[in-house]
Amino acid sequence: MTTFNRKSLVIVISDIHLGDLYCKISEFELFLLNLFQDIERGNLPQLKTFIILGDTFDIIMNTFRNLCNNPEFKRIYDLLYTIKNQGVYIVFVLGNHEIPTTGAYNWFFELRILNKNYEMM
Repeated sequence: MTTFNRKSLVIVISDIHLGDLYCKISEFELFLLNLFQDIERGNLPQLKTFIILGDTFDIIMNTFRNLCNNPEFKRIYDLLYTIKNQGVYIVFVLGNHEIPTTGAYNWFFELRILNKNYEMM
């Protein structure tokens, strides 16, 4: 079971890789449930922000559509929504496994390849 510091203002986690073959979704769900219960019980009165640094999802190993429609992941989304409704600001930071969802990653490398091919002419 995860224990949190009562004086915590911010909690930061990273590299969950939802959708990866080795993803430990049940452990992450339990982490979120423990966090929610501590917030609800008043054990984290100063908590303002929950930051999830990159690679929350693993778009490289799975599709975003599959992750959105998966019932296991829906429980994760519901817990995050519930935590947000307790007044905790949730911040997602894109990692290299999520960047393809923005299109910028693919565009950058496509442009780089085009420039390289142009220089070779």
